[in-house]
Amino acid sequence: MDQMNSTPAVSTESAPPAAAPILSYASPAEMLTKMSLADKIIGGAAAMGIISTFLPAVSITVEFLGQKKSQSISVIGDWRGKVGLLCFLAAVTLLILLIQKGTAASKNLLYGLLGVCALAALMGIFLLFGASSTVSEVPAAMREMVKGGTSFGTYLFLLCGLAMAAGGFLKAKDQKLIPSTANVPTAPTAG
Repeated sequence: MDQMNSTPAVSTESAPPAAAPILSYASPAEMLTKMSLADKIIGGAAAMGIISTFLPAVSITVEFLGQKKSQSISVIGDWRGKVGLLCFLAAVTLLILLIQKGTAASKNLLYGLLGVCALAALMGIFLLFGASSTVSEVPAAMREMVKGGTSFGTYLFLLCGLAMAAGGFLKAKDQKLIPSTANVPTAPTAG
């Protein structure tokens, strides 16, 4: 008689897979209720900044022998516009991450947000100077034929960058990265 192997039988059926953790993200309405004033300023300025990068930065009109030719250069056509667009996109991304994580958010996210807010303002200032100097670099002999100026996109880009910097300042103050002046003791006056 054959001896039977005394090893236990192994089931070929596998256990059901463990349920994957469900990530819960707040809806846009819930995110709006969690946003502080600083968050709303940064988010709004970043959204408008993204739009401003596709507007004209400089418009130039050349008139020669009775014919006119107009040309516009968009904000994103300049390197400062490209860097600014990256700043606006990064600000939106970091802001969403900060709101999603709430109090568990890392200080690095906050510092990153403050950095891109400051860089966006700096790019707006640089773009304004760059757009102004582009028009002023026309040779004196051709100034009668060439008319141009800084366009609306440059000013909106600058305004959005400055608004993001102001929102970043408020955010830093909310997070107590900047000391409040109300609690600073004053030196006694001699009297």
